[in-house]
Amino acid sequence: MITQEKVRDVLVCGIDGSVKHNKPGTRWHGLSVGTLHHGGYLVHTIDGKQYNLHRLVFLYFHGYMPPMVDHFDQCKTNNAISNLVPSDVTHNGMNRRLNKNNTSGCVGVVWQKNRGKWKAQIKVGGKQISIGNFTNKQDAINARKDAEYKYGFCVNHGAK
Repeated sequence: MITQEKVRDVLVCGIDGSVKHNKPGTRWHGLSVGTLHHGGYLVHTIDGKQYNLHRLVFLYFHGYMPPMVDHFDQCKTNNAISNLVPSDVTHNGMNRRLNKNNTSGCVGVVWQKNRGKWKAQIKVGGKQISIGNFTNKQDAINARKDAEYKYGFCVNHGAK
């Protein structure tokens, strides 16, 4: 497991999310690090192991590595320390983007063709909770948003 000491030895992280090599006397000293990974995150390799840059920035400033590090604004390349929050699977799911194949425009609202109604649902702590069935799509969306507030979802949840 990588330590804060190791990260601080090889990198210099700015509160704005900038990350540079900290290798005095080498041609890399002071150069920015981070390669865009196919998943949309910036990555960097230390001692032969690849790390997501946002996790290294979090460790650099806070001294520990939580199970997950979430980008509050959902921008995978914004590694400003003010944008990074400790997280877990549950919290991370409460701050996710709208899926590309979503047809309602709202996470957790789906059209039930067999009933001719909009269904609102929410997943909390691994448990799927039915909010209700609605004739009007906006009523289903409003019910879903109320449930997100009730269960402490991030304000950015479901943003495009």
